[in-house]
Amino acid sequence: LAVVQFFSWFGMFALWIYGTPGVAAYHFGASDAASAAYQDGADWWSLMGSVRNGLAAAAALGFVLVAAKIDRTRLHAINLGVGAAGFAAMLLVRDPALLWVPQIGIGIAWASIVSMPYAILAGCVPQEKMGIYMGVFNIFIVVPQLLAATLLGFLVTNLFGGEAIYAFVIASVSFVLAAVATLFVADGANAGAPMLKAEQA
Repeated sequence: LAVVQFFSWFGMFALWIYGTPGVAAYHFGASDAASAAYQDGADWWSLMGSVRNGLAAAAALGFVLVAAKIDRTRLHAINLGVGAAGFAAMLLVRDPALLWVPQIGIGIAWASIVSMPYAILAGCVPQEKMGIYMGVFNIFIVVPQLLAATLLGFLVTNLFGGEAIYAFVIASVSFVLAAVATLFVADGANAGAPMLKAEQA
């Protein structure tokens, strides 16, 4: 589950670091941060962030219904796959007016990232040690942040000629890796009871 978190957050940090310059250059044709076109791109991307967050809130409500039909690990893997498609679509959609479409996939994945892994973990660790486990678990939000700040610039520059929009390719691949890793995680709803009994014994 820590591996899942690592690749999930690495992808999200790629979005947060390179979203504005990527959209400004790729969709608005502006690389000069002082230009009006760049500001238009930055403003539009900020609006897309609001759209993404709104979609994430709606998706979180839907998870309650869907999770009753399939286990949480498979649901999270699907959500991450949808997010990977959303990142890839950022390069396929050239019209800024249609950038809300990729936000659907990214928003669904974002809602899943901030809820599903914690629900899975909470279902399979001893309640009296929950704080310790959650604290250690949150390290895998900090570590990808540090690595993203260190490596993303190198990767974008050397693999993609410094074109910021291709950070979304890195994010998409990262989400695919997270989705695959999720398939190796046991759902706490099924695995939690035996573990708790063993801990109590």
